[in-house]
Amino acid sequence: MDCLTFVSNLIDATAWPIAAITIVFMLRGQLGPVLENLRKLKAGSFEAEFEKLEEIAEAAKEKAEVVAQKFDEQDDEEEDSLGSQLDLSENEKLVLEAMTQSQYAMRSVTGVSKQTKLQKSEVNTIYTELIGKGMLMQTTNKDGKLRWYPTNLGRKAVSGAS
Repeated sequence: MDCLTFVSNLIDATAWPIAAITIVFMLRGQLGPVLENLRKLKAGSFEAEFEKLEEIAEAAKEKAEVVAQKFDEQDDEEEDSLGSQLDLSENEKLVLEAMTQSQYAMRSVTGVSKQTKLQKSEVNTIYTELIGKGMLMQTTNKDGKLRWYPTNLGRKAVSGAS
């Protein structure tokens, strides 16, 4: 065996152990807390079991259930409070339907006016009324132009009115 073959075989044999030791050395500060929670470790076909990980997963599951329950309660409250807000005029329904059925996320007064065949001034007035009822939000695009989009309440009003 010549010198180059020996060096090549030596590098082959030690590459992974050196890489593993280097990684452990670099991450030694972060590995301490992880190793404290290690319950079981198996080397062949690597397997590890951690104590607190199961507790964290269970706590996250419980928290998710609580959040889901709060959302359900909030939806129920919104549906209860929809009563008077769902009393929309025909033109308000037209405008909301045009916006929710649009291929665009936000609509301009001109776009809705063309689709509903209403005057721009009337669409603008309806926008103001729908904003007051919480069914529409107003924003500006990157060019500084006003745009509007239906809120969840507005979408519910349209889906409930249809």
